[in-house]
Amino acid sequence: MDWTTTVLLTAVSLSLLGGRVAQENIIRVDALVGYEDAAVELAFKETMDKAQQSLMYRNKNLKIEDFFNRVNSEDSYEVSTEVCRVISFGSKVIFGTQSQSSSEYVTSLCNQLSIPNLQIHWDSRKTVTQTNRPDRDHMTLNLHPDHTTLSAAQRDLIKYWEWKKFAVLYEDNNGLIRLEDILKLSVKGRVAITTRKINFLDPGNVKEVLENLKLTEHQRIVVDCHYDRVYHVLKQAAETEALSEYFHYHFMTLDLGVTDISEFSSFGANITALRLVNPDQGLVKNVTEEWRQLQFNIRGNKSPLRKGQLQIPTETALMHDAVWVLTKALVELNGQSPEALSSFASVSCDPPTPWKYGVDLLGYMKSLDVQGLTGSIEFGNDGQRKKFELDVVKYSHEHGKVQKIGTWNSMSFLNITDDTESLSQLNKTLKVLTVLELPYAGKKIDEFGNEKYEGFCIDILENIAEAMNFKYEIQEETTYGNCSPEKGCTGMYQKLIDRKADLAVAGITITSAREQYVDFTKPFWSLGITILFRKPKPKPIRLFSFLDPFHEDVWVYMIAIYLCVSFMFFVIARLTPYEWCNPYPCNQDEDIVENQFSVLNSMWLTIGSILQQGCELAPRTISTRMVAGVWWFFTLIIISSYTANLAAFLTAGRMQSPIESAEDLSKQTDIKYGTLQTGSTYSFFQNSIFPIYQRMFTFMNNQQPSVFVKNSNEGEERVLQGDYAYFAESTTVEYKVERNCELTQIGNWLNSIGYGIALPKGSPYRDKISQRILYLQDNQIIKKLYNKWWKDMYINQTCDNEKKEQSNALTIQNLGGVFVVLIGGIVIAMVIAVFEFIYYAWTKRDLPVRTNCCLCSMCSMAVLFLLMLILREVTATDVLIDGYFDKDDKSTELSFKWTCQHVNLMARPGNRTTPLVLVYSVHRAANTSDDAICRRFGIGTKVIFPPKPGNVTAYMMSVSQVLEIPLINVHDTIPSGLADSQGVSVNLFPHYLAVSRAHRDLIKFWKWRTFTMMYEDNDGLVRLQEIYTLSTLSDVTVKLQQLDFKNPKSLLNLFIGLKEAGEYRIVVDCHVTHIHLLLKKAMQVNALNEYFHFHFTSLDFSAVNLNPFMHTGANITGMRLVDLEDPKVTTVVDKWRRDLESSAFSLSPISPGQTQVPVGAALMYDAINILIRAFDLLLTRRHVDFNQKISCIERYDSLPWLNGRALVNAFKEVTFAGMTGKIKLEKNGDRHNFTLDIVKVKDKPVYKIGQWHFRRGVKITDKSEFHTDDRASLLTNRTLSVITVLEAPYAFRIEGKNGTVRYEGFCIELLDAIADILGFRYNITPEPTGSYGNCDGDICNGMVKQLVERKADLAVAGMTITYSREEVIDFTKPFWNLGITILFRKPMAPPAELFKFLSPFTPELWAYVLAVYIVVSVMMFVIARLTPFEWDNPYPCDVHNDTLENQFSIMNSLWFTIGALMQQGSEISPKTTSTRLVAGVWWFFTLIMISSYTANMAAFLTIERMENPIESAEDLSNQNEIKYGTLQSGSTRAFFSESKAKLYKKMYNAMKAATPSVFVKSSNEGEQRVMEGKYAYLAESTTVEYRIARNCDLMQVGTQLDSKGYGIGLPRDSPYRDKLSSAILHLQEEGAIQAMYDKWWKQRNIDKFCDNDKAPSTKALELKNVGGVFVLVLTGTFCAFVIAIIEFICNARQMARSGKSSMWFEIKQQLYFAMRCCKYRDVPVTVTDISTTETKTTLLLEPSAEKEDHPGNDGDEKSSDDRYDDQASSGKDPLLRPAQSTSHRTGDSKNGDLVMIENSSEV
Repeated sequence: MDWTTTVLLTAVSLSLLGGRVAQENIIRVDALVGYEDAAVELAFKETMDKAQQSLMYRNKNLKIEDFFNRVNSEDSYEVSTEVCRVISFGSKVIFGTQSQSSSEYVTSLCNQLSIPNLQIHWDSRKTVTQTNRPDRDHMTLNLHPDHTTLSAAQRDLIKYWEWKKFAVLYEDNNGLIRLEDILKLSVKGRVAITTRKINFLDPGNVKEVLENLKLTEHQRIVVDCHYDRVYHVLKQAAETEALSEYFHYHFMTLDLGVTDISEFSSFGANITALRLVNPDQGLVKNVTEEWRQLQFNIRGNKSPLRKGQLQIPTETALMHDAVWVLTKALVELNGQSPEALSSFASVSCDPPTPWKYGVDLLGYMKSLDVQGLTGSIEFGNDGQRKKFELDVVKYSHEHGKVQKIGTWNSMSFLNITDDTESLSQLNKTLKVLTVLELPYAGKKIDEFGNEKYEGFCIDILENIAEAMNFKYEIQEETTYGNCSPEKGCTGMYQKLIDRKADLAVAGITITSAREQYVDFTKPFWSLGITILFRKPKPKPIRLFSFLDPFHEDVWVYMIAIYLCVSFMFFVIARLTPYEWCNPYPCNQDEDIVENQFSVLNSMWLTIGSILQQGCELAPRTISTRMVAGVWWFFTLIIISSYTANLAAFLTAGRMQSPIESAEDLSKQTDIKYGTLQTGSTYSFFQNSIFPIYQRMFTFMNNQQPSVFVKNSNEGEERVLQGDYAYFAESTTVEYKVERNCELTQIGNWLNSIGYGIALPKGSPYRDKISQRILYLQDNQIIKKLYNKWWKDMYINQTCDNEKKEQSNALTIQNLGGVFVVLIGGIVIAMVIAVFEFIYYAWTKRDLPVRTNCCLCSMCSMAVLFLLMLILREVTATDVLIDGYFDKDDKSTELSFKWTCQHVNLMARPGNRTTPLVLVYSVHRAANTSDDAICRRFGIGTKVIFPPKPGNVTAYMMSVSQVLEIPLINVHDTIPSGLADSQGVSVNLFPHYLAVSRAHRDLIKFWKWRTFTMMYEDNDGLVRLQEIYTLSTLSDVTVKLQQLDFKNPKSLLNLFIGLKEAGEYRIVVDCHVTHIHLLLKKAMQVNALNEYFHFHFTSLDFSAVNLNPFMHTGANITGMRLVDLEDPKVTTVVDKWRRDLESSAFSLSPISPGQTQVPVGAALMYDAINILIRAFDLLLTRRHVDFNQKISCIERYDSLPWLNGRALVNAFKEVTFAGMTGKIKLEKNGDRHNFTLDIVKVKDKPVYKIGQWHFRRGVKITDKSEFHTDDRASLLTNRTLSVITVLEAPYAFRIEGKNGTVRYEGFCIELLDAIADILGFRYNITPEPTGSYGNCDGDICNGMVKQLVERKADLAVAGMTITYSREEVIDFTKPFWNLGITILFRKPMAPPAELFKFLSPFTPELWAYVLAVYIVVSVMMFVIARLTPFEWDNPYPCDVHNDTLENQFSIMNSLWFTIGALMQQGSEISPKTTSTRLVAGVWWFFTLIMISSYTANMAAFLTIERMENPIESAEDLSNQNEIKYGTLQSGSTRAFFSESKAKLYKKMYNAMKAATPSVFVKSSNEGEQRVMEGKYAYLAESTTVEYRIARNCDLMQVGTQLDSKGYGIGLPRDSPYRDKLSSAILHLQEEGAIQAMYDKWWKQRNIDKFCDNDKAPSTKALELKNVGGVFVLVLTGTFCAFVIAIIEFICNARQMARSGKSSMWFEIKQQLYFAMRCCKYRDVPVTVTDISTTETKTTLLLEPSAEKEDHPGNDGDEKSSDDRYDDQASSGKDPLLRPAQSTSHRTGDSKNGDLVMIENSSEV
């Protein structure tokens, strides 16, 4: 006995006991459930049982008869048939169905029959009210929350979390619609959304999608899928390592807690969702427990709760609640209107008979407020649920279950009680990567034997960890690694990408390449690339270092050329007759002639010239004078070069590096240079755009062995080995230089970069750590740590790193030209001498066709083909086809009619005996009912052409599948509901996804990086999904906007918003009839100008009259399916036009004047032609019964058309070249192989500019029509508001002659470069107060205020990034690094000193010079006394005079040496070898000494130091005479006021206490006060450098007090920050910003260039520097003395022999004569003695005259005493040597030849 019988018996018994029998009202309720909805079915049955028991318990005379009916929910025909069946059985309430497509038919039938319909599924249809469509769903109640409200709730949650970048995954088109509101978040431009469709049928698809998202740094992912798929998604995420704590998965399903996902508790990812059913609610707990008990029922598992489900699914709970809503409403209706349920009311679908109480019952249900499993249930007038509440839930890894963290409802919206996403609590242990490289990070053993990390970066990490309350665990890495687009990342960066670590803390340089893969904090230290080089070893001090200015080859060549020139002088003088002269000018009759240029005299002349002393010899002829002239020129160049290079040796001196800059390195090949084999320095050279760095990188790459090193230590080792320069970051170089005194830093920074902490992309810690870094910088903590690790820790010795310089010796290549001139001059002199000789000897003697060949050939052929059609009269077969058309589809309808008539007129016998006649019937879709469709099938319709997608089309598709009637579609259709399992439908319209791909390919071709997609309805959103996939690209931003054509004003607001946001590229999906309206509204707000590009996705775009918009300047593009240039199209269109002109009742699909063909008309033409060919093909294969009776009313009794599927297969086989191109359908009936024309409207009507092919893609035939944008920026074509402070050189205003204003400056040029990269425009507004600004609490000023209030998009000026500013605004990465330094006036030159000229030599050296001067003078006197050949007849005209004299008296010797030392010479000239040797070495000594003195004096005068009273900030603080100050507002004053360092506190207190105030209003005022004296201006190094470059009286004092940077300011959370930062890093790595800095600081607006280079200091020369000269002069003097002694002894010996006295006697006599102070002494001198030592060339022509004939013996001859007085007065030695009174002749002088004795220069 069933429960119904039990209830009836109980009711009868109670009635009998009560003495009366109550009448029981019965109502039938039916539920339509799908075959797969077993849980919903069981929930319906179980809840109905509970409801019946409740009614019985409360003694309600009401009974509910419940029935459930299993149907195919996607089959609309089956569902509608089942609904009519159950209604005919008396059903008054219908539950279901669960399918959106079939529920529309249930809703339609229930509306007609006034039968309440309860639905529990998600419905994407928009809610409508009775005011717009009363037939829509006024009898429907849906307990499922409205999809728009749900989407808004999900959107609010995403907005609360402030997600700026996330991915969206969905599995079907409905999922895309559910995500609609979330996708619209991209509209504001601050959210980047990537959309991907996932296919769960493909096992690897989900994993592939997640891997791609991981590679593109997407860590926040929204997933729309069924709750059964959640586990699969998380499983794939775990396998791809995308389930760490960095990831957040938000599921759109309301049933996250149903599935057990505890397996993923250990992964740490955030997993969140919304839910409708709260399992902690009492009612839910009770029902859940009851249903769990049913799982163990002895009669089988009847529980709606499936095995493994942790809680009740939403739809199951909604069915439970729907039953109770109905039950309570029935109780209310039964109580208020018992007659409504007491009588049986007949309700029928045919004819439609409504239930009169249905509306009342629905009204009671709407008025209820029921508390169910899904919370409070209330309905609005539209039948939709209202005032529901959703829980925000998160999976708790600690508890292993889903927990509630907040709520959302339509009244108070979002209320989060547990803010897990904000990650405000960092109380956790982070994994930190580092590289053990001091001073950044190292390891030591503490006093307890434990390993401990230390270093600069470790100390910074400690400070950050302490402030942010986290612990860390350090993992050591061997290398830093690097990132490049070609090879990806290595080392630490790859671990960060793989999320194997949270931070990387080391000396990591921030680069644009690395920032593409990982995130960086703000830089904690600024630096640049410089050169580490070995100090040149000081050369050992050598005695002969004075030889260094000339190379050894030069000295050898000089000696050789000296000998050659001397010899040539001798030869030329012998050849020319004019060098022979009478040696006795007093005797004009003398026949003796002589030549003064003997070999020794020639050598004496040349050596005297080269030593710049000259001699008594002078050439007389042209030839000898030319030789002397070129030799003098030679000596001039040689001596000047020697002096100049010696000065360079002494000036640059002590130690000089062979390189001074990177440019020096690039110009040589001896010194190799390299970098780390990976890293930012390597990347700098690799990516640089500057030719010098490109050349250097090529050089480094080509070196073998490799010049790249693995680490800095290896680089240092190679530098110390010599001939190697190591490029590294300045911090590394400074650290090495401080600890190794053999190393030095060369040159300035090559760029300006920064160290930062690296984190995985999207890390939640980045901004918090950046703020802490700025705090540490502002408080000088990082500066202290830097000084600690660079200048204090682990330093064994302090190095003097003064720069030393060194000059190179001159080589023969440097002076070779002088030798060439010299040799050339000698050759010319030789030629002249020869000509002189010959001339003298001669005067002394009496005595092409072109041919033209024109070959002309003309050939014309006409081929005529006659097609003979044999017409036969046969009996025709009629085929009924039906076409259903909407009211706005007139052209398609006319094409249907025209084409059917056309093919009927065409005789196409083929292989059949009976031609076909298409009997067509046209119907209006709006007036078509289900019965009408069935009746047409009964009449014999064999082919259906459905209308546009809608209820009618869906019903036709369902029926056609059952009856296998071919359905040929020519409309854009998005598949939904039941799939075409029977294969009886085809669609000639290109598949919507293929069309979407075509538009996507075109947008990719245009390289749009940011654009807006507009859509009209949900179908439009689905059609755009392929275009939306472009958002998966990292540099593409896609935004969504929905169009509301019912509210035209909203369109105006929409375009105004797009203009303000700078969105100029727009993709529009809307109905073709709305295109004109849309463009009109855009034109009204000036959003249709040359900046805008509208691209329409409708393939009927070209059919719209767009002529009014041709000349707006905007690009208006689209695609069309019909190629009007195709001959086939032209032929058909011509026929249509002729028909239109020939008849007023024409069926032509085109209207008068229409140039474009509607796509529906063209597709219909092609469809009819393919259909007739398919019939032909089918009839050749089989017999076709066109008269078979078919009925859809008798569904189960009627057979389908037996030839339907065969006809569709034949249709698919036909290949036809029609109006829409070549048509060949796929097996599933879709069309994918098609071609689309790309068309445009601009300045002329629609014209073709390209084509898209399904295989070849986009081909543009007129590329000039498009502006391709390759800028990876969401800023493209935006116009930003930029605020600046007018302060040179950063920004200043320039007014043109015509009143125009423009801005220039360093920051303006930088802004131009960034705008060029990112493609935006800007408007500059100067800050009114001229203040950079800051915030004090809630009160802000200056530019900071403008950004806080969002009155500007950017602040571009010399704006320092500070912690206080970073708290209220955002900054980009620094574009220039700087620090605070001191501007001070250069000290005045010291007063001139009277004896300053003595400075080049030390007093000791002056003493040595004086001593050697006296010694050499005395030695010259002694040697001249000893040598007999320095004694000469003072009266050459008196040959017989017996008086001899010596010119080298003591005074004359002193005079000779001082004259030579002063390079003035004297009239005294040595004549003998010994005295000449002394003179030569003395001259050489004076040459070296004077050159050294001159060179060092030049060095003293050039690099003379000016003493500065202050050298550092500490010096300033320790004195009171010089005042110092800063700008009265700005980062510099904030630095001192907020500093915790004692020194800077002391200085700030002193500044505040100073009277008058030391704070200035501007830098100009600061400079002015500095120039007035006794004032030092503390400012940023950039300002100081700018002032120094323009005022030569200013200088920079000391080093930078801190390290910070200039950045571009933006409002908080600006979407432009990262893009601007990337552009800045790109410009830095190219060196472009450095070039801008040099331009504006060192080149522009400078009246006079200052030499601010620091010169090396000098020191006085010591004896050991020039001691070799002394050795040389002393040695030469000694040799001369020895020679003189030898000459003296030899002469005494000869005299002893001739005088027959002993040699000792003669020596004694000669010494007595040489030393005594008397006038005469008879000395026997033999002619033989003299003649044997005579080297003078003398021609003895005849005996000389007698003594008395000599002019010296005339009567006027003075006495000896008189001559003595004259000689004494003339300065000559008064000691005269007497000669023989008689002439001496040789013993065999037969001819009586007179031999003259001359003690002259012929020795």
